[in-house]
Amino acid sequence: MFRNGEVIKSWTPNTTNAVLTHTINESVSNAWYMVRVLGNDSGWMAAYASPIYFDNAVRPTHPPVFKPLIQGRLYDSAGGNSLTGTVSCVRYGRTEWSIPTDSQGRFQAYVPLDADLVAKDQANREFRQNIIQHEPAYTFCSYLADNYVGNMAGTIEPFKNIVQTMRWEFPLGISLPPLTCGPAFPATRS
Repeated sequence: MFRNGEVIKSWTPNTTNAVLTHTINESVSNAWYMVRVLGNDSGWMAAYASPIYFDNAVRPTHPPVFKPLIQGRLYDSAGGNSLTGTVSCVRYGRTEWSIPTDSQGRFQAYVPLDADLVAKDQANREFRQNIIQHEPAYTFCSYLADNYVGNMAGTIEPFKNIVQTMRWEFPLGISLPPLTCGPAFPATRS
């Protein structure tokens, strides 16, 4: 075992399976520890562990994640009738939580800014929304460079005001027609 590049502890287990422990009580800032495993002939290196760093310095705490309140409703896109179902918070491909709607298809939840909300009804139809892609938030972010030149810190409160409480509709069963493109060049007649 190394501490700041110097060997501080060695073991010679002489077995193919070994579990070794060593307690570290570090009191100095900027110390790092690493383990190196050598083969029987000491010239053959079998493994290095990633270093573990210790630091006594006081670190600033990160502010809590801002979570806007989303109040939503699930409904059938064809008839407008309320639907019961579930709403899930998905971040980075992982579902963090799911909640049921009430009998009118309504829900409310505090949702991280970078999450998708995925609504599903009893027929397993799905509709997905994202806070940053919500029109007022998207528009605000699109014009940051124009509206807050040299004052990015001044964007926090106005953005929080836009997304603090949002009301969303989840029209389940909606199907948009496929995009079609005409010919690149108009047809000519001869």
